[in-house]
Amino acid sequence: FQVIGKRVPPDQLMSLLLAMFEGLADPDKNCSRAATVMINSLLKERGGVLQEKVPDIMSIIHSKLEEVDEEHLRKAAQQTVYILASQHKSVVVSSLLSSSLPFDSHTCAMWRSLATDPALASQILEQLLEKINRDVPYKESKCFLLGSGSERIATPLPLAATCALYEIMSAPESGTAVVGLYPPLFVTLLLRISSTVGVQLPKNLQSKERRSNNHNATSRSLHPCSWAVETLKVMLIRGGSEEVAKVVGSTGGWELMASPERHHDGIALLAGAMARHAGPRLPLIVKNLIPTLSSVFDSQRITTTAFFAELLNNNVVNDLILLETMMDNMTGRQKDTCLLVRMLALRGLGSIASGSPDKVRATAALLGPKVLLGAGTGPNPPEEVSQERNRGAESPPSLLATLLWMQPRTPSLLADPASPTSSQEQPELRQSSIVLFGNLTKFSEGEAFFEQIFNGLVTLLLHLQDPKPEVVKACKFALRMCGPNMGCEGLCDMFLNHLREERSLHYGEFMNNVCKHLV
Repeated sequence: FQVIGKRVPPDQLMSLLLAMFEGLADPDKNCSRAATVMINSLLKERGGVLQEKVPDIMSIIHSKLEEVDEEHLRKAAQQTVYILASQHKSVVVSSLLSSSLPFDSHTCAMWRSLATDPALASQILEQLLEKINRDVPYKESKCFLLGSGSERIATPLPLAATCALYEIMSAPESGTAVVGLYPPLFVTLLLRISSTVGVQLPKNLQSKERRSNNHNATSRSLHPCSWAVETLKVMLIRGGSEEVAKVVGSTGGWELMASPERHHDGIALLAGAMARHAGPRLPLIVKNLIPTLSSVFDSQRITTTAFFAELLNNNVVNDLILLETMMDNMTGRQKDTCLLVRMLALRGLGSIASGSPDKVRATAALLGPKVLLGAGTGPNPPEEVSQERNRGAESPPSLLATLLWMQPRTPSLLADPASPTSSQEQPELRQSSIVLFGNLTKFSEGEAFFEQIFNGLVTLLLHLQDPKPEVVKACKFALRMCGPNMGCEGLCDMFLNHLREERSLHYGEFMNNVCKHLV
């Protein structure tokens, strides 16, 4: 066979191969086996000159697999695909990606044959990642129904590449290649999930999906997000992080990731599982994710921010020297145009106290004002962001409560002229900042905070005449909270009695009495 492979004239090589492919269907198994050996010998010797014919050869292999159902033929065909891929990787990948979706069992077997050699598998995986990252994940398409707006339709190439990744990584032989490409695989698939939440199949595939569901209730969904989730799951298993996949599954995280309303909650569950069971993998993952915080896609910024926010809730970021990098990036997200990104960034900063309490003292001066001002840095900050900021101060161990408890000088951050407790244009921000000040008194004591109360007292008293009733209500609450810490029983009684929410206030008389007690 080797002699024939070397001696056959170039213009007769393809004709000989076609004749051998016809021999695969020979009813005599010995003849069909001889044909497979001849084909693979010819390709090993002369396959390098057949680049233009590779798509035709791949098509013939697929048709023969459909025609003849023999185990020896399937194994030989997989070897043929491997030989071609080792010589013409890009052409083989492009040829397989052009196969109809969903891939049939023969195409899946051809993909899995590329996993047999770790070096080749790594190169194929890299090519597929490049195809996913190079193209946009979806395109906007106007709906025909009046008033229904537009819908997002998945682009074919990234969808096919995601399915191909799944098939290759489902082969146990791919383990070495997956481990070597763990960070880029994880990041690409995580962002693929993010970019396909709520995205629909192309029209030509939607009918196939419906027919498949009607005929086989157990068939795997071709939905873009479902495929991305399944591919990330198999990547974790093949990459040695079975426990991560198991934990996320047991808490319903995979289903949440595919939900438009709860996607960020599913990402948080994944991040927590990674922190507990795959910590050494995180530095490179974080490094690869940071650029996506500037992505033009809101969904990708949401996913990355949710992932980082949950990591900050775990001490692993401190152990891996990731705290400062992630803290800086979360701070930058407070100016994001997306409301959910800003909320998640604040949640992440507020988690540092529980994730890295020993670092709070060192970062107090930096974090305090950033969290306090976080609600006001985005465009037209709505009430939800202010509520997210206050949520962290309602019960220990919150970030600001821990700051006050561990760092006696931290309360001075609240009295800075730029602090939210001073005049702000948004009444919601004034209200939430003042309520925050009141809540913090629950966890504060000592001379430093006593001094801070007096520094902020004038601001609080002035805002008792704020034009917005909700701000006045917040000031009454904050002063009632401050009273017990002021060291003056008479003033404390005044605040508790005269500043009840339902009671009207004679401001001039009240201020006269306050001044008497202060003197």
